[in-house]
Amino acid sequence: MRALLTAGWLVIFFPFISFAANHTHYPLTKLTLAAKNIPTVSPMENISTIFQDDIGYMWFATEDGLLRFDGKNVVYVLDNKQAESLSNFGDIIDIDDDAKHLWVASSTGLFRINKESLHYKQFLHRESSKNVYVNNRVYDVLVDSQARIWVAKNSGVYLFDEDTQTFEEFKPWFNQFSYNNLSIWAYTLLEDDNKNIWIGTSAGGLIRFNPISKSFVHLSTHPDNPNRFASDFVNSLHKKDSNTLLVATDIGLYEIDITSLQFKKINLTSHDEQVLAIDRDRANGWWLVSESKLTRYSDDFSSFERYSPTINQYLENEQALPSAILVDREDNIWAAFKDGGIHQLPASKNRLRNLLIDKDSYLENYRTITGILSTDSALFVATKKYLYRLEKSTNSEVFSNAERMPLSTDLGAFYDITQSDTGDIYVGRDNGFTIIRSEEIRDVKVDARLPTTKALADGENNIWLLAGEQGVKIHGFDAASHEFFSQEKLLLGDYRKSVVAMEVSSNKQRVYLLYKYNGLFYFDLNSRKLISVNGSDRLSHYKNMTITHDDQLLIYNGSNKLGVYSVRSNQFNVTTTAVDNLSCSIEINQDTFYAQSKGSLKSSNHAERIKTFTAQEGMTQKGLTAKHCINDGNGNLLFSSYEGVIIYNPNWEIVEQQSPTLVVSDISLTSIDNKDLVKEKV
Repeated sequence: MRALLTAGWLVIFFPFISFAANHTHYPLTKLTLAAKNIPTVSPMENISTIFQDDIGYMWFATEDGLLRFDGKNVVYVLDNKQAESLSNFGDIIDIDDDAKHLWVASSTGLFRINKESLHYKQFLHRESSKNVYVNNRVYDVLVDSQARIWVAKNSGVYLFDEDTQTFEEFKPWFNQFSYNNLSIWAYTLLEDDNKNIWIGTSAGGLIRFNPISKSFVHLSTHPDNPNRFASDFVNSLHKKDSNTLLVATDIGLYEIDITSLQFKKINLTSHDEQVLAIDRDRANGWWLVSESKLTRYSDDFSSFERYSPTINQYLENEQALPSAILVDREDNIWAAFKDGGIHQLPASKNRLRNLLIDKDSYLENYRTITGILSTDSALFVATKKYLYRLEKSTNSEVFSNAERMPLSTDLGAFYDITQSDTGDIYVGRDNGFTIIRSEEIRDVKVDARLPTTKALADGENNIWLLAGEQGVKIHGFDAASHEFFSQEKLLLGDYRKSVVAMEVSSNKQRVYLLYKYNGLFYFDLNSRKLISVNGSDRLSHYKNMTITHDDQLLIYNGSNKLGVYSVRSNQFNVTTTAVDNLSCSIEINQDTFYAQSKGSLKSSNHAERIKTFTAQEGMTQKGLTAKHCINDGNGNLLFSSYEGVIIYNPNWEIVEQQSPTLVVSDISLTSIDNKDLVKEKV
């Protein structure tokens, strides 16, 4: 099936974010694939068409040629006569297949390729004018249920006879019903369950063609046409059910009854642009591609989620121009970008999502996360540039009403976030800290050489400020008389006593300080003494510390060693884990999740070995900061990363893989022709 893009020359759909009900999206991950028969050519940067045949091979049409991918190896389709010479298929616009062959529609004609041997043959509509661009250009190819080969061209629809290698021409429309007397071009083909061929056109609307009786019905906007349709420009077609088609046009999405020809518009709450391509996943979700976004709607189109690729140099430069999309039988999503390669969102039983926090700027959703706090009613997330608040819902997977909080930038960047017993929120800043108390926001400036990366309150409402190599400062009482808090060590900084983490006990009477080289200390508010935790100096190069609900301190030094301090027993023990580069961990439902600094997320339970979340399962390219591992109280686990907040819920629906390779029978794809053509094939 083939679609026409009438406005603009290329679709841009990924660099947008969604505020669907659950405020999450799946990141699409870039894959690196190299052709083994010509490894010197990098084929995966400019892909115009993605297709999967009934054997299971993936096919990628690129500006360098056509490739076949078997799930492991990529090979070029080479010239039949010249070994190691790339075949010149021109601009590949569409692909379909029968039992043995791949059929390719391109700017230089129709090609038949043997799926196994990769030998091919070119068929031209006019052999005598093989170099005339318009005469042989094919916009779509369809292998129907009778194994007949149909092609769509600017001059009509053609039935190709493989035995005689000839084209039989059909023009199943009335030229007098065209838009503004423009020539009608056929671009997209679809066979319905009644074995009619539907033709989406440019300037001619929609045609239902019976290939047996050669009869047709032409639907358009022309006032003299008794068979009316809403638009003359059809972008793509998709079967909704056995009686209904979805028709994407330049003015929106419509459904039409294939028998009565009655149609109605589908209201899309998130789309103010024309829909260019449609596909459906296993869970009956509708994937819609518009000029600037990719959106997944529910079955009844009442709710939606937006999808975007993993942030990379192409997105950051606003150059991520999508060129093709495909949803295969296992629910794997494939998307190609102009100059950006092939991206994938694979079906997985362990899939991570990104939490969407900013509705105004898609890039802000992928900034480095500097702070996360979960309260009873809300989730607070900090990047260096902004602080966000998301309301919690009774539905465990739902966050709503995300807002960028109106805080002053006078104190500079935002860092870690804490909450006091009274409900006050404290946010570390470059030049002090911010207090959020109900509707009141107050900035407190603190003169310091380094940022205050964390501010927390103890049981006496003293504010403790974490300042890295400068140690800690206490806003509330004078500690200068204490040797440890002398001006020399506090303000000038003692590198050997650099503080890397700070926590407060549940009763707020102890403040725990973790030093990079000297281990764990706690300041007791009753005795006003700083006390060293025996045994905590057995490890060094500490990086992070978290506190559990039962007052256990988990201490990390970026190795596979984990320090555990029990407040109740006053014991410090060191355990060895199966994960190295460990900087944060959390338990839920008998599973332990481990966050690696600038690395991945891993999990384990008593019955399974270590499971690693890879890029294939939504892991970010730049990795985790491993500073925050949080259970929000509703079953969601939140992890800070260098590309946004990673969210995981063990109760999310499990999608089982059917095979290690990607096999599909019903496919849809979107491809882009050089200037103004977009198509979808089903």
